[in-house]
Amino acid sequence: MEVVFKDEITEADRAGKETVNEALARLTPEQRKGVLGIRNGKMDKKHDYGSILNAMVEVAKERGMQNPGSDYALACYQLLETAISEAEVWGVSLADIGLKGFDTSALLKSDRKTA
Repeated sequence: MEVVFKDEITEADRAGKETVNEALARLTPEQRKGVLGIRNGKMDKKHDYGSILNAMVEVAKERGMQNPGSDYALACYQLLETAISEAEVWGVSLADIGLKGFDTSALLKSDRKTA
């Protein structure tokens, strides 16, 4: 799976591909239960929020590491540090949000060498 920003998706990328909602719509109710762990025909909100958070964390890690030391990486660093802080407050393990063992300070270190 590759996570991208919405504005990076072209019409050519979308051609012949289903959205999540379209894919779910073609499943039977029993199949949706197996895929989503749903209750009363709706996605479990805890699963929903966790999926959103995990996708954001992965994008921030990947994009920040593409250009460490940049303003973009700094923004990713701030997002990830906020996620870590909130996880600690709410008793959520860093493993559950994909941040166990990830060194956020690596985002602040530039690979560029000065003369």
